[in-house]
Amino acid sequence: MIGVIKIYVCSPYSAFGDDKKKAREVAIKALAEANEFFGGDERYELFSPVLNNARYRNLDYDEVMKICLKQLDSCGAIFVPSQKSCDPLVTQDSKGILMEVVHALLNGYTIYDPGALFAELTQ
Repeated sequence: MIGVIKIYVCSPYSAFGDDKKKAREVAIKALAEANEFFGGDERYELFSPVLNNARYRNLDYDEVMKICLKQLDSCGAIFVPSQKSCDPLVTQDSKGILMEVVHALLNGYTIYDPGALFAELTQ
């Protein structure tokens, strides 16, 4: 029997500035897209750092990213949402998502990038 596969579902956060409602809406769309991508299969446990890390909101950016990368390590796979969830330029310009994708690449994690937003890095 195949065990649970944890997937880190990234989405932009600081790109939305003070509009945290927009960041959460995009994160929810990214989760829905990942759920669709994996066919709703319960073997895939989807984790959204944007939706789960509110307790860290008072930490500085670098500290939050350290936490996010540890969370990514606990998953071992990353899902990058396509244009279905967010403007591709916002996703591609996200410093945090770039850090997460590079971290995944350097650690040999599976990268699911259905919109091929980071294809130049991952191919």
